[in-house]
Amino acid sequence: MSEIIKSAPLIAPDHLASEADVENGYRLFLAREPEAPTIVTNLAGHPLLLVLTPLLVSDEAQSKLGLVDGELAVSEIMLEPLDPDLRDWVNAITRPGSVDDGTPVDRLTVIRRFLGDSLIRHTADALDPCHGRDIDALNAALAGMDDSVRLIGTSPFFDPLYYEDQRPAGMSLADPATHYVLHGERQGLKASTDFDAAAYAGFNPDVAASSLNRLMHYELCGRREQRRHRHWLADHPMPPIAATADAAGRPTILLLLHEASYTGAPILGWNLVQALSDRCNVVVVLRNGGALEGALREVASAFVAAPPPETTVDPHEMRRFAERLVEIYRPLYAIANSVESRPIAVALRQFDIPVVALVHEFWPGAASHVRLEFYSSCAALVFPARIVAESSFHAFRETRLQKWFILPQGPSAIPPFDRSLAPLPFGAPFDTGDEVPVPLEALLADGRRGEGTFTVIGLGAVEMRKGLDLFIAAATAMRAKHTNMAFRFIWIGTWEHAIGTPYAALLDEQVRRAGLGDHLHFYPAVDNLEPVYARADALFLSSRLDPLPNVVIDAAFRGIPVVCFDQASGAAELLAADPDTASLVVPHLDSGAAADRLVALARDAADRRSCGEAVQRLARRSFDMKAYAETLDRIGCDAARDLGHTETDRRLIEDVDALDTSLYFQLDRAALSPAIDPAALYLDRTRHINFASPPVFGVILRRPRPGFHPFIYATEAPGFPRDGSRDPLAHYIEQGMPAGRWSHPVLRLDQRHRAGLAPHVVGPGIAPATPPVALHGHFHYTDDIAEFMQALAANCLRADLFLTTTTDESADILRAATRDYGGGRVVVDVGPNIGRDIYAFLRVLKAHVRGRYEFVGHVHGKRSLHMRALDPAFGDQWRQFLWEHLLGPTCRAADLIVDAMRRDKTLGLVFPENGFLVGWERNVASPAALARRIGMRGPLPDYIEFGAGTMFWARTAALDALIEANLGEHEIPAEPLPTDGTILHALERMLPLICAEAGYTYATTHIPAIAR
Repeated sequence: MSEIIKSAPLIAPDHLASEADVENGYRLFLAREPEAPTIVTNLAGHPLLLVLTPLLVSDEAQSKLGLVDGELAVSEIMLEPLDPDLRDWVNAITRPGSVDDGTPVDRLTVIRRFLGDSLIRHTADALDPCHGRDIDALNAALAGMDDSVRLIGTSPFFDPLYYEDQRPAGMSLADPATHYVLHGERQGLKASTDFDAAAYAGFNPDVAASSLNRLMHYELCGRREQRRHRHWLADHPMPPIAATADAAGRPTILLLLHEASYTGAPILGWNLVQALSDRCNVVVVLRNGGALEGALREVASAFVAAPPPETTVDPHEMRRFAERLVEIYRPLYAIANSVESRPIAVALRQFDIPVVALVHEFWPGAASHVRLEFYSSCAALVFPARIVAESSFHAFRETRLQKWFILPQGPSAIPPFDRSLAPLPFGAPFDTGDEVPVPLEALLADGRRGEGTFTVIGLGAVEMRKGLDLFIAAATAMRAKHTNMAFRFIWIGTWEHAIGTPYAALLDEQVRRAGLGDHLHFYPAVDNLEPVYARADALFLSSRLDPLPNVVIDAAFRGIPVVCFDQASGAAELLAADPDTASLVVPHLDSGAAADRLVALARDAADRRSCGEAVQRLARRSFDMKAYAETLDRIGCDAARDLGHTETDRRLIEDVDALDTSLYFQLDRAALSPAIDPAALYLDRTRHINFASPPVFGVILRRPRPGFHPFIYATEAPGFPRDGSRDPLAHYIEQGMPAGRWSHPVLRLDQRHRAGLAPHVVGPGIAPATPPVALHGHFHYTDDIAEFMQALAANCLRADLFLTTTTDESADILRAATRDYGGGRVVVDVGPNIGRDIYAFLRVLKAHVRGRYEFVGHVHGKRSLHMRALDPAFGDQWRQFLWEHLLGPTCRAADLIVDAMRRDKTLGLVFPENGFLVGWERNVASPAALARRIGMRGPLPDYIEFGAGTMFWARTAALDALIEANLGEHEIPAEPLPTDGTILHALERMLPLICAEAGYTYATTHIPAIAR
C-alpha cells in the first residue's frame, strides 16, 4: 500500500489528513453540511488518499453520483458551484492546476477528477475489487454524458442564460448544459425560446418513444431531417395593437372569421372591423386564410393569421391558441362571425371571454354535436332573420333558452382585391380555357337600368345552397315562354372551390343542354359591383337557403327589385312582411314562378319602378351598419358585465351550500372531483341559459336543489332580471329565499327514517295511521305485485287496498298475492283497458274513496314500453324510484307521508321529487281545456311542478275537481296511447294546480341515495 501512496499523481503522497480534511471530504463527496456526523472516525493523521477513497466509493456517495439500473444518476446538489472555502480546500490538496482551471467548479467536476486518477482507482480496488469495477462503469457513463453535454452546449438552441433564469432564485449552476442533460429536460425546463422539447416529442412519435435527450436527438437527426422543433404558437405572430392616439383607452375585442375569402360572412367581417373601430380595438383572428387577408390587415388594430389547419380540429391546441390570445390582447369579448369559427370560440369560453355569435347558417338534416357545443359556448346568439333563428332552434332546441337577437346587418362595401390573387375569368361554367368570355365591363356597356336588354343578376359563391341551377332554370323558363323577349341572366361569384364537385358537373350538363347562349353569362367575383348594379333591372336571389345576403341589401338600397323564393332566405322574410314588396316573393323553389315574376317586371316599367322604390324604402328602415355595430358592441359589453356576476353567484351558492350535488350531478358523477368546485361547474354549465325564457319542448335540465324550480323563479319572482344576467338559485339566496310558486316543502324521508324510526316499529313523533286511508294500485301487468306488497310491508300503515286490473286472470293473481294482507280490507276490480292507471284511479276515487277516506295513495305497475329500445331497464328503474319515495322499503315512506299530511292540514298532495325539470312538453291544448272544464281561474303558468309518472299521496278533498270533471270513457284515447299530448298526460301535470286551486299545498319526497 505504501508503494501505491508514493506514486499518487493527484494528491501529494505525504499529505496526512487533518480534522479539516476529513470534514471537507464529507462535504465534497457526500454533500454533507459542516459538522455533520461522520461514518469513519479517528482518521486524522492518516494518509489523505486512504481517507478520501472510502468516502468516494461509499454507498452514500454513490446515492448522489452513481448508477441506477445501469443509468447515470446525479443529484442536483452535485451540480451547484462549490463555495469558496471548499474550492480553496480542493486546490490545496491537489496538484496545482489539476482541478481548478478558472471556470466555475462543482462537485461533479472535482469528483470526476478523482475518479479518473489511477492511484485512487487502485486504492479503491485494493479496498474491494467491486469498487474498481464500479468506478470503471461510472467513468464510462460519465464519458457518454460528456458527449451529450458538448453537443448541447454548442447547440444554437441552447441558451445558458435563458436556461438559468428558469431556475429558482439563488440556485446557480456551474454548467447549465450538464444540468439540462441530467435533469432540466425531464423537469420541463426549456433549452431556449427556440426549442420546445415537449412539442418536438409530440410532433415526432419516434422521439417520444425514445429515452434520448430531445435536443440531442434534434441536433443528431432532427435538424438534418428538418423536423418541427417547437410549438407552432411560438412562431405564430400575434402583433401588438396598432399604436393610435386613442388605442390605449379603448377596450379590445376579438373578431373571429372562419376564412378570408371574398364571400358574404368575411366581407361582412371586413365591414364590421371598420364600423367597430371608432369604439374598440378590433383584433381579427382567422381560422382559414384567403384573398381577403391583405384588406383585413389594413383595417384591423391587429391581425392574427390562421393557425395550421390540423390544429383547428384539436381542442387542446385551440385551448393553447385561445390562452395566448387572451394573454396578449386581454379582450373584453369576442364576436364569432359564423358558426364555422367555433374551434376558437369554444376555447375562448374556457378563459371566461364571452362570445357573441353571428349565426348565418341554416341546419338542414342532422345537426352535429360539435356545433351544439359552439352554441352553448356563446353568451349571445345574433341571427339576421327569424327564419335563420328557427333553423337553429329546430336543430338545437336548447338554443331557444339562450340570449338571442334578430338583427339584420347593414350594407357592406366590398374590399379591394389583392391583384396578385385576383380570380380568373370563367365561362359556362368553370371553363377557363382558351375561349375567354366577353369582359363584364363590355357586356354592361350597352345601356343603363331600364334600357335595352332586360338584365337579371345573381350573385354569390357557386354552391348548391345558392341555387345556381335554379337561376339557370328560371332563365330557361323565360326563354321557353317568351321567345321574343330580350333578356340576359348574369351570375357573378367565386367558383374555384366548386371545381370537380358533383354539383359543378350537373351545372355544366344543365348549361350545355339548356342552350341558352347569350341569355346566360358567368363571371368571377369583382371588387366593384357598382357598374353591375347600375345596369341590373332585377336581382334574382335563387338561393335554397340563405340568411340575409349582403348583395340583397346592396341591391335594395339602389332600388333594384329583388325576386326570391318563399321560406328560403331572410330576404324573403322581410319582403313578404311588407305589403309593398310581398309580390316579389314567389313559391318555394318554383323557378317557373320566378321567371313569370321577372317577365312581369320586364314588361311593366311602372311595376318595376314601384317595386324598386318599395325595396329601397324597406332597406332604409331596416339596414344600418353603424347601428348594427353599435348593437353588437352593446350585446358584447352586456355579456362581459353579466360574466362578472358569475363570481358573485358562486359565492352566494357556496356560502349556504345551496347546490345539491347528488341531485344535480346524479347522471354525471364523473364530472366531480376534489379539484372541481361544484358551484363553479354548475354555473359554467348553465351560464348560457336565460332561465326567464319561455318553455322549450324537449329541453329538460337538472334541478339544482330539492324544492326549487329555477325557471319558475326566473319567470315569476319580482326583481329577478329577465335578461339572463343572473343565476336564479343565487338570486333566490341573495333575496333571502322568498316564498313563492318556485319553492315547495321537501320531505327528506331518509332523515325522518333515521330519527329513531325503524321498519315495523312505531318511533317517537309518529303514530300508526288508521283508516280512513285508501291506497290504489293499478296492475295491468301483475308481475310487480309482490314487490308492491314488500314495499308496503315496510310501513306500519293501516290502509284499505283498492287494486284494479284489466282481466279476470290478473284479478285472481292480485287476490292471491294479497290474501295475507292484514293492514285493512282488499278490493280487486276489473275494468276496461282504457286510460291506463289514471282512469282506473278516477273510477276508484269516485266509487270507493270520496267521502269515506281522508287520504288516498295512487301507484301502479310501470313498463314504459316506448323506452324499451333505448333502455330496457328504464321502466323498472323508474317504478322502483317512485315506489321507494311513496311506499318503501328503504324508508317507511307511506308512514312518513301520511303522518306529514295528518300534521299539516293544508298539505294536499305529495309526490316524489324529480331531478329533471319536466314541463308541459307537448301538452298545452289538453291542459287548457281541462282547466276550463273544472273551472280553474286564470291562465295556466308557463312552468309547472308535477309528479312525473303519476304516483302520489293526496288528501281526498284536494281532488274533488277531478271527480266533478266527470270524464267519460269516450273522452279517453284508445290504446296504444301516444307518448305525449293526451288528456291523461294533462291530468298528470295538472294535479298540483288542481290541488292549489282547492286551497291546498303540495310537497315532494326526497331520498338523496335514491335519485333519478
